[in-house]
Amino acid sequence: MIARFQPDDEELVVGGRSMGGRISPQVVAQSTLAHALALFAYPLNPPYNRALPRDGHLPDIAGPTLCYSGTRDNFASSGDLVTAAAKMTNATAHEFDGANHGFGALKSSSRSRDDVWKEAVDVMLG
Repeated sequence: MIARFQPDDEELVVGGRSMGGRISPQVVAQSTLAHALALFAYPLNPPYNRALPRDGHLPDIAGPTLCYSGTRDNFASSGDLVTAAAKMTNATAHEFDGANHGFGALKSSSRSRDDVWKEAVDVMLG
C-alpha cells in the first residue's frame, strides 16, 4: 500500500500518531521502502501494563526516525521514548514539555494543542 504513494524521484516519509505511529514502523521494519519515519505519540507501553514495551522491531529500522512524545503521555513516560530511540540506528526523540498523549498541554503552560503540533512540524522540517 505504501509503495502506491511513493512519488517518482522524491523521498517518502511514513508515520502516524498513536496507533498509526505504532503500525508504520512495523511495516517499514518489514522492508517497506521509506526514506524516513515520523512517529507522533508512539504508544510504547500500554498504560495498564508498563512492563510490556512495544519496541522489539525498532532496532530493525535503519532510516532516519523522529519519535515525538509528551512528558505527560501515559503510553510512554518521560524518557522512555528517548531510551527506545537510542536502540535505533538513526533516531531522534523529541519530548513536548507538559503535553499528554493527545499533545494537549497544561493550561498553566499557556500553550495550546496547536502550539505543540507547530513545534512538532518545526522540529521535523528544521
